Amino acid sequence: MLGAAALVLLACESDAGADAASGDASRGDALLAFTCKGSVHKASKLVDPLRGVAYGSLFLSEDVGVAGPIAGAPDFASVEVSGLDLVGEGTVAGAFRTPKLNPGFYTFLGFFDVDANGAASKDPDAGDPVTLAITNKFKVEAGKTTDYTVTFDLVLN
Repeated sequence: MLGAAALVLLACESDAGADAASGDASRGDALLAFTCKGSVHKASKLVDPLRGVAYGSLFLSEDVGVAGPIAGAPDFASVEVSGLDLVGEGTVAGAFRTPKLNPGFYTFLGFFDVDANGAASKDPDAGDPVTLAITNKFKVEAGKTTDYTVTFDLVLN
């Protein structure tokens, strides 16, 4: 499992979110794109180009504190988005449609594997951009698709 600042997403639904896949109008979904803060582009710890794979998970925002998800919090989607190229400052790329989710606020926790060594462990290491637990919150509404751009906030030391 990832540290406090980041978690992993694989393109499949977890058991906790399996009931959300029925597709009825009482549920919604989100279409996620990805970008990096300008400070990530300028970070001295960033040694690889901003190209690679985004990994992460979706949690109910109420289950996420400043240190990450609370113990035992279920994830509602695992995401893996390959081929991201965020080299240009302000670039937005990628697309991941979540499974159908109950209405509410969700938080994306994850990392951008720019050195191509996180596929097995799904853990970030020094030099990988990560999200913070206090950002990347979005609202899912019944019968709607929410467009949301995930922002990688800082580069892991």
